[in-house]
Formats: sequence, C-alpha cells, structure tokens
Amino acid sequence: MRKKLFQAVLSLSVLSLGVFAQPVSPSSKGSGDLAANAVSPKAYLMPGDVSFAHIAVGGWWRTQFFLVNMSPNSIPYTLYFFNDNGAPMSLPIPITGGGYSWGTSFAGTIAPNGENNFTATNLDPVNTQTGQAILSYNHSLGDIGGFSVFQEVMTNGQIYEATVPVSGTDSKLYLPFYHFEGYDSGVALANPSNTSTYVTIQALNNSGSVVVTDSIWIPAYGHIAFDLLSRYPSLNNVRGSLYITSSSGYLSSVGLRFSPTGSYTTIPIMNWTGMFN
Repeated sequence: MRKKLFQAVLSLSVLSLGVFAQPVSPSSKGSGDLAANAVSPKAYLMPGDVSFAHIAVGGWWRTQFFLVNMSPNSIPYTLYFFNDNGAPMSLPIPITGGGYSWGTSFAGTIAPNGENNFTATNLDPVNTQTGQAILSYNHSLGDIGGFSVFQEVMTNGQIYEATVPVSGTDSKLYLPFYHFEGYDSGVALANPSNTSTYVTIQALNNSGSVVVTDSIWIPAYGHIAFDLLSRYPSLNNVRGSLYITSSSGYLSSVGLRFSPTGSYTTIPIMNWTGMFN
C-alpha cells in the first residue's frame, strides 16, 4: 500500500510534465522554453552549482534541506525551487520569528564552517508538489555541501524518509537496479540548466546488453520521476543498470529502491563527476 502511495507521488511528475516513451514534439518543446526563460537570470547555473534532484512538498510530504559550509569564509547562497514543468515553485518556507512564508526561493548565509537547515513543510494537506531545488552561490568563496530529506508523514505519526545528496551535473549517468523478490526501482531526473534537454535511457542487463531504450524530453529546470517497473514492465526479474545520457550535457539525478514490504531508500547515481574528484 505505501509503495503504491509513493509511486503515486512519483507519477505526479510524469502527468504534469506530460512526457512518456516518445519524445515531445518540437512545438511543445518551444512552449516549455518560453516558460523557463521567464525565470530570473539569477537562477541560471554557475559552474559547480548543484541540484537536489527530487523534492516533494504537500499532502503527506515535506522536504528538509541541510547545507554545510566547508570553507573558512561566510558564503551567501540562494536555493531556487522549480516544479516538474520547470516553472518557479512556491513552497512554504520558515521566516524569522516563527511562521512560514510562501516563496519560490530561499536565501541565507552560512558562517565559516557552519551549517544551515530548514524545512519546506506540508502546509497544504491535499496537494503535493514535486520538482527540484538548485543551489546557487559564489564558488570562489568556497564549497557548500549538503543533502535534502523527503519525508512521508503518516496519519499515525510515523515518519518515513529518504536522503537526496546534492548532485552535480553531467552528460551521462549510471543507475543500478535489481528487480527480483518483489523489489522495484525508481529514478528522478532533473534538468538544472536554462535550456531543454533530451534524455536517452538504455536499460542494460547484468551482461551489458541493451534490453530497453527510451527517450524523454525535459524542459529547462524541469523534473520527472517514475518507478521502473511501471514504465518498463519487461524489466521484472532483471538486474542491471540504466545508462542515462543528456543531449545538453546537463543532468542531475537520484535513484530510488522499493522493498516488497513498502519501505524505500535512495540510490546514489554513478558517474557523477564529483565521485571521482
């Protein structure tokens, strides 16, 4: 039951983005770019900016952000929120003195070697928003590390959560999957650039042979998330990896793993440049 609820949240991004196995037509692509171009230039990626590739807020869901300044300098930063279509997404953000204010970004300053954290909470008990958050700051001052945690808050008070590490951008990514004994996998794909991108997905079995090929168009700052067995049923009783490439060279991602009992966790994407630096 809980796995189905989680998959329903993932499907929100599929429905709102409106992309399936076939690429979107050039006319649709153009309309998405117009919406993205309305975003403030401050949100355009700087070299080294990073993405939280999956956030969910509203309904049973809330997302916490943890940022760490790994330098001896104070670092101002801005975290921008985008929905699945790449438009600025308004989330309830804490304000000084208590309470919340809805906004499409959150700005702060982290003290030398300090830490900031805050929660975009589920003030709207009905509607769930999904998308990505892009962290932008002056990298000459130092490095900011961090992660987000999306939390499922149950009516009985129990909280289930999974961690999303900040993700760099790359043109190719790998995601392992294992679909035996009732396990399923998922993936969230975020486009952190101000231009649209075509994403090609190849599912490779454990011998490296291609068994599924898919193509997805993602608008500027857009996001999509789905579980693999719903989109690719032929991957049941298969283990291997997804090989994911982006036409623009910009892509951030996180993997998801569902157990047969309904629990879930995240899977780090492989071949992110930062893994080898």
